[in-house]
Amino acid sequence: MSFFEAQLGKLIFSDCQFNSTVNLHVKQSGEISVAGCTIRDIVEFYTHGYPPSISSLNLAGVRLLGQIYIDWDANGVRNLIYSQGCSTVDEKAEQFRILKENFNALGKYDEEDAAYVEFKRCHMKALLLNSNKQGRMGHIINRVIYGVKKLLFDYMGLFATSPQRVILSILVVYVVYSLLYIAIMGLGWGHITATSASGDQLGVVARGLYFSVVTFFTIGYGDFAPSGIARFVAGTEGFMGVFLMAYFTVAFVRKILR
Repeated sequence: MSFFEAQLGKLIFSDCQFNSTVNLHVKQSGEISVAGCTIRDIVEFYTHGYPPSISSLNLAGVRLLGQIYIDWDANGVRNLIYSQGCSTVDEKAEQFRILKENFNALGKYDEEDAAYVEFKRCHMKALLLNSNKQGRMGHIINRVIYGVKKLLFDYMGLFATSPQRVILSILVVYVVYSLLYIAIMGLGWGHITATSASGDQLGVVARGLYFSVVTFFTIGYGDFAPSGIARFVAGTEGFMGVFLMAYFTVAFVRKILR
């Protein structure tokens, strides 16, 4: 069955079973839906030539036993899924999960990572929306948890799919903590005391930068000791250092060993 180069308003299959190859490489369509269908062979949306012009793609409830040939960037798959007006966040998460597994089977690992990121984002948002049923306090707690996860897992490393993002996060965290130490010493809320004669030669800025790097990477030469509020800040930086180094290791290995 082929719809190659077809111009359609909508192309909707509902609860169908595809036992052979289906070509859905249309020229233009407002919506393509295969919701609830079972795909046992190959469904081709795009492999070469001009990409189809599609406004929305619905894969909700698809049972994928075969493969879907589609290009994440050329087809703008992310926007196709999010443009669905009738699907829930849970259903969008499931569609991204299906695409993630599909790209993995095809060996398209960068596209697998992109689909995985969107799956995790939708899954987290779905959990937050479902927390409305737990009452006001439960929703507030879940919103705080959502914010922490969004910062640590998404913004800092794209769910361990981007070593470059983790490196950037390491630099940002290092600079922030360095400025905190400098501000703490400047305001007199604490101090970073040198335990050796050579350490006394460093000024406030150099001391803050140096102490931050040895604390972040948990080197701990022992040539400086924090006091006051700087002790608490140093403890949190040590945790962030261990966390981000482990995060980078996971993201790096994920990219290399596939």
